[in-house]
Amino acid sequence: GMGMPIEEMPGLATDDELRELAAATGPEADAIFIRLMTLHHEGGIDMADHAAHHAATTEVRDMATKIAAGQRDEIIEMARLAPAGV
Repeated sequence: GMGMPIEEMPGLATDDELRELAAATGPEADAIFIRLMTLHHEGGIDMADHAAHHAATTEVRDMATKIAAGQRDEIIEMARLAPAGV
């Protein structure tokens, strides 16, 4: 119910992390991208799970449940595609 500064949002990449990604190439860039996107999706899951349990309408609760499930599926897919050691 309370807002938060965008820089404190869970899963939001920092400027330093984005610079690290921009400077990387090849498998290193892939690994950084997957790490950052996994964290981003985990933050999305937290928000969607909260909405799934607290939203005022059935439509929003159902949509949030589907979003959380989709984010979990994408994390599994990213882990499958991750370079060895990620």
